[in-house]
Amino acid sequence: MQLNINLASRPYEDARRFYMQWVPLLLVLLALTVFLSIKAYGSLQEWRATEYAIAREQAKIDTLDAERKKAAELLAQPENSGTRDHSRFLNAVFAKKAFSWTQVMTDLEKLLPNGVQVVSIKPELNREGQLQFTLVVATDRRDAAVELVRRMENADRFQSALIRSESRKDETQGMSLNFEIGALYVPERPAR
Repeated sequence: MQLNINLASRPYEDARRFYMQWVPLLLVLLALTVFLSIKAYGSLQEWRATEYAIAREQAKIDTLDAERKKAAELLAQPENSGTRDHSRFLNAVFAKKAFSWTQVMTDLEKLLPNGVQVVSIKPELNREGQLQFTLVVATDRRDAAVELVRRMENADRFQSALIRSESRKDETQGMSLNFEIGALYVPERPAR
């Protein structure tokens, strides 16, 4: 038997070595591709479910907005002015009732730096129906008042705290500086 092998035109190739190196790598890449495709499909399904839930909630919000608009139109009629005024009065009373003096004093006790005394607290409702209070404090050092405002900004119950005014008073009474601080108060939510 005669073998006719011309190595110049058909060089010798070790195909077994090629397949032993590249087939496992291709199998790993194929498994990774399948895994990532399954994960992407799962993420797509999760995204669709979230979009559907958002659309449902938006439909509920739109329905409630339409009901609120109808109720506002009904209350705006002249014959319902007594009910509207009574409703506004009661809503203001309930909002003021949410202002807990005990809770505010407890919160302030935790926040007050040394050398700062509370002179007065005046709660009131702003136009958005939020409880806003004006706090007057007395201290000898301006940095103590700034520290109080910084602490109030980081607290859960106080928002948008800022020093509105600063005044000097007679030093014979003790503290020489008065600061008027304004802040929004977020009352504690009742447990349900």
